[in-house]
Amino acid sequence: MMSPIVQLVTEWDAYAASHGDASVEEFCRYYLAKEQASDDEELFEGATPPDIDSTLAKLIGRLAAMFGVYSKIALKDTPALDLDWFYYLNTAFHLGEAQKKDIIGSQFAEYSTGMDILKRLLKAGHITEREDPNDRRAKLVSVTSKGKQQLEEFYRLLYKPTLLMYYPLPDDVKRLLIQLLAPIDKKHSQILLKNRSQQIDEVLQQEFGKQRLKQIFDEMKRQLAEFNRTKQSE
Repeated sequence: MMSPIVQLVTEWDAYAASHGDASVEEFCRYYLAKEQASDDEELFEGATPPDIDSTLAKLIGRLAAMFGVYSKIALKDTPALDLDWFYYLNTAFHLGEAQKKDIIGSQFAEYSTGMDILKRLLKAGHITEREDPNDRRAKLVSVTSKGKQQLEEFYRLLYKPTLLMYYPLPDDVKRLLIQLLAPIDKKHSQILLKNRSQQIDEVLQQEFGKQRLKQIFDEMKRQLAEFNRTKQSE
């Protein structure tokens, strides 16, 4: 049997290999969370998915949905404010001056949907546009002073759901979550920008290769069959 100190060093070695700039504090938080986790714990109302990837996806999806609901509640007393407007205004503000396609692309939105939101922001006087001197087919968008004032109001209101959901977490937990999730955000931002028009199976094959992908799907089928057997026996 592996001694506790050897087990701890082994865990640290594995963690450091995938998180090169990790601190001891972050590793300790990760290790404690890992040891305290229960495979049998029901994380959600209803069944926990049969595989860990789907469980993670469901958890992140639920948190995003909850934040969206809280955000709409925060804005409901100001019906003139649209949550989508915030995302586009915020992106346009931080880009300084950018083509419409770049603003829309950063939201991973359909082009027609993004254009409709930008048209409404333009009509409301929150953004302005001018011809791109380097590409006369395109328009450059920037945020007006009215738009900046509106953005400040968004910041004030939308900090409330952020405060409600995440302020109680210890700062070291927040830093660890950011460290773990930021590389996924960065990677898939690039994948979506390059492969938006491709089928999901094509993107999967690019990422994993056909042979590895087949192995993953075979394992998924095995886990799903085991999950169904477990539920039927309950």
